[in-house]
Amino acid sequence: MASEKNFVDVELDSGLWLNNQDIYPINKYLHWFHTNQGITATEALNQFSEENSKVLDPDLSITASLEDDTYWLLFKLHNPTPKSQELFFQFNNPHIDSIVVYRQTANGFQHLATTGSKLPFDSRLYLYHDFVLPIVMEPGKTRSYLLMAKKEGKVFSIQPQLMSGSFFKLKEQKIYIFFGVLLGIMFFNILINIFLGISLGDRIHFLYAAYVFATLTWLFCSIGADFQYIFPNHPELFRHSESITGAVTMILMGRLAFNFLQLKLQRSKAKVLLQTTTFLLLFILPLKILAEIYWANHEQLNLFFLYLYLLGIAGIALAIIINATERINQGFRPAWFYLLAMCYLCLSILISCYFIIQHGDLSMLFSAPTHVQIGLLVETLIIFMGIIYRYNLLKKERLMLKRKLDAQELEKNRQIIKAQEDERRRMAQDLHDDVGASISTLMLHISNLPFIPNWNKENVLQYNERSLSIGKKALTDLRSISHDLMPKDFKNNGLTRMLHNRIEELKSSSSIYFSVTIEGDDTLLQEMRSIILYRIVNELLSNVLRHSQATYVSLDLVFEDEVTLILEDNGCGIPEVEKHNGIGLQNIYSRVAFLDGRVDIDSNKQGTTVVVILPLKNLEVTC
Repeated sequence: MASEKNFVDVELDSGLWLNNQDIYPINKYLHWFHTNQGITATEALNQFSEENSKVLDPDLSITASLEDDTYWLLFKLHNPTPKSQELFFQFNNPHIDSIVVYRQTANGFQHLATTGSKLPFDSRLYLYHDFVLPIVMEPGKTRSYLLMAKKEGKVFSIQPQLMSGSFFKLKEQKIYIFFGVLLGIMFFNILINIFLGISLGDRIHFLYAAYVFATLTWLFCSIGADFQYIFPNHPELFRHSESITGAVTMILMGRLAFNFLQLKLQRSKAKVLLQTTTFLLLFILPLKILAEIYWANHEQLNLFFLYLYLLGIAGIALAIIINATERINQGFRPAWFYLLAMCYLCLSILISCYFIIQHGDLSMLFSAPTHVQIGLLVETLIIFMGIIYRYNLLKKERLMLKRKLDAQELEKNRQIIKAQEDERRRMAQDLHDDVGASISTLMLHISNLPFIPNWNKENVLQYNERSLSIGKKALTDLRSISHDLMPKDFKNNGLTRMLHNRIEELKSSSSIYFSVTIEGDDTLLQEMRSIILYRIVNELLSNVLRHSQATYVSLDLVFEDEVTLILEDNGCGIPEVEKHNGIGLQNIYSRVAFLDGRVDIDSNKQGTTVVVILPLKNLEVTC
């Protein structure tokens, strides 16, 4: 803006007399007015001279709704002391679009500077995240300052403060220390959770690290520090950074609560509310940004999207509190941490709202450190403690579960050993009753050669045929037991062919009619698992041959997502006692349990149906 000289020296009151205070009551001496017309500085001075302005006192701030009005401020300072005094006039709002400063000189009011959030950061008279006007008052001097401020499409709110140089720099130092400590704590928090996420493999730590980073970014954007340090030459980004980072923070907060409170399997209205408000904020954010870019002068549209944006943020916070309360009622103890953290943050927001309503300005949101900023810091730390507590709780639960699994594994191994011993006992009994009896009969037959006075060829042939018959029976019994132990050429022939061969053997040695259907690829099953499955089928068939008195047997075997075995017969059924105490069925139960499968037996006088379900893929097993 071009310089304007020889302005009228407006007659104000006596002005503010400087007396080396830390904070001066500038509101009692600050004259201001606003207009929706574009006027020059000369015209603004005429407005002040015509007494169309008003003194800020007793208010502490200037606040208005979404308007495009221009605000003019005028104040006079006297320095009666013999020393120069350094002062700082602070606006307490880093988001003002345009600020023009005029200063009274010997030649009248002259243009001093033009700055604002629409200009590069180095346009400011003092490089600070907020707008600050440095003032030097020489001894015995009287000066007046004329300021013009404007903010388009957003709420205009400032709380002017006039401070001594030493007090302001002390305040500045405290703020930098606060945010330095905050930055250190947050980044340490982020690094710890990234490390925990990598070492523990729990993605909630990565989600929390992202949330803390978003929260930290939101805090710095809210006071304009992003404009100062990250993109000082791109003011167009600063206009939307706070809205974007605020929405991202709340969306991540909702996702973190969803995972922390373990809501995935919950069926409740509170869960739906959290999902709906999160989606609303995600949907509204780009519309709000577009409205601010392309329809900046459309006040009602921008106000509508602002309300929806705030509704989404408030809805997420409310939904988290409701979900945390529900999970506490369900006995989920870590939810207490989330409830405590959100209640503190909500209390911080309520305190800020109280001051805003009480004093009528939004500058409480920009005078760092604010209650909301401290509330967010405390909230992230409480949630981190909650995550650690949750991890310890889950660790204890996993330890208890591991102990149960170890006990189950021990019981499973005991059952396997018992099944093996039972099977050895049965094989010993089979060897003794069948093979042993046949060999004993053969030896007795050979040793007791009948006394026949005149042996002829026919007598010898009959004797030899009887001996061979007894020997063949012994070999048949031995082959049957061998098949139970390890089928010959199983690896080369595969499960399907071995089952067909076994059925053909049974067909030739019994009067039972067999129906066999095998579907799918049996090579998907590991070799040892195939052998165990073969033994299960062989045990079932042996039980049918020995006890069922059946005339018809149907065998169905399907290899899909899991292995399904169905064996049906039309026999006399299995007695209830044998279902639980029979050695053969106990072997089947143990082998199926070892493969993490399940068995269902339906038996009555019309027949028996056995269904065995086995997972297709599992841990490697050995026999």
